[in-house]
Amino acid sequence: MSHIINAYHGSCNKFETFDFTEVGLHSGTSGAGFGLYFTESKAEALAYGDIVYSVILKLKSAISNDEVTLKPVEVKKLVEYNLEVYGKSYYEQFGYENATEEQKNDVIEKLVANFSSDTKIICDLIDDGISVNQMMQTMCNFNYTHTTDKESADIDNIMHYIVYDLNVIQLLECKSLQEIGG
Repeated sequence: MSHIINAYHGSCNKFETFDFTEVGLHSGTSGAGFGLYFTESKAEALAYGDIVYSVILKLKSAISNDEVTLKPVEVKKLVEYNLEVYGKSYYEQFGYENATEEQKNDVIEKLVANFSSDTKIICDLIDDGISVNQMMQTMCNFNYTHTTDKESADIDNIMHYIVYDLNVIQLLECKSLQEIGG
């Protein structure tokens, strides 16, 4: 079941489709991690560029930006998938080139215990050698489409969505500040 949201994305660049080639290259990330950022406010989107993209987001499963909700077994599946598909071993940084199941479980338990949210766990996996694009593809393969950023929501409670799955984005229109009437 999808959660449908009308949202906006601000940019300095005009493009036809959303992709992940520029993610993390220009504005970095907030505490919500890597992905495509959307807001419920057209005015707020304009703060990120004079071109505003109106979209419909058909969101599915979220990871949390506020707490750890991923179970160690779920995190292990993400790590193992990245090892199998991309050859990236999270375990090697702990000296486990050929980690046993017990060592793998110990590493995953520590990973989950050391971070305060799902997004911080995912960012740690990215920081330790899994590329942003690879991790976002991994998230999609496990049906995680997004997170929300409540911490940066302003006094009007405007929600921010950080999307990992391009398939949940339906582009409606693209307008410049001049076309909007600003």
